[in-house]
Amino acid sequence: LEVDHVLEMISTYGRNLVVLELGDIDQAWQKCHLPVKHQAELEGTIYQFTQNCPKLQALSMHGMTAVNKTQVHEILAILLKPLHLLTKLDLTDCTLKVEKMDTSLLQNLTSLNLTDVRIHNLHEAFTAIAKLKNLSQLMLCQLSVVEWVVNYQEPEKAMEYLMPQLPHLKYLDISGTNLCGFQAENDHTSPAIPGLEGRMLDFLGLFECPWDACKRENLPARAVTGHADMQQLMLAIDTY
Repeated sequence: LEVDHVLEMISTYGRNLVVLELGDIDQAWQKCHLPVKHQAELEGTIYQFTQNCPKLQALSMHGMTAVNKTQVHEILAILLKPLHLLTKLDLTDCTLKVEKMDTSLLQNLTSLNLTDVRIHNLHEAFTAIAKLKNLSQLMLCQLSVVEWVVNYQEPEKAMEYLMPQLPHLKYLDISGTNLCGFQAENDHTSPAIPGLEGRMLDFLGLFECPWDACKRENLPARAVTGHADMQQLMLAIDTY
């Protein structure tokens, strides 16, 4: 669909929309390209995607990249401004600087999906996410490149900081990353996952995590994805 047709449909039905899935939104953004001198017009076009959606509670956009000089976090701020009831945001595969998100627009958020969003500054990104106190679901998995694990610096320290900041968290996916933290094979005293001491999640994604994290004892979740047994594998197939 052309952008104009999408905007026309949103304008017609937007006031009753509760869920909006824009799919691979990058194709639409590229059709929005305008000369830099028309930057205000560009921002106006972006704003039209959500300005008539006052009841929207869930927004999904995949693969969003910058348009002209407008970065993804700036585009996101324009889109989110009228969405006062938004509780779920899916930014899978977006080229986004998480640390620059305007979290003041996301205070009602209960679910944030950052699957395959490359985080370059883990500390600053987690500082931003920590402001979203109502989160119950957080997806940080990196599975677009299955041949290697995304390794962050000081993952244990980052997790020990973030997890206590999210008291309502029940669903956490860190598959394909080293956020599980290192644990020696015979270490039975350290927490299975850093930052989750004394917690019990409903779901914990550990598929393709290093150091056989999914095989650790006393994992703090009722359901786990991984390769430790058939149950973990079947859940991984169903999830991913």
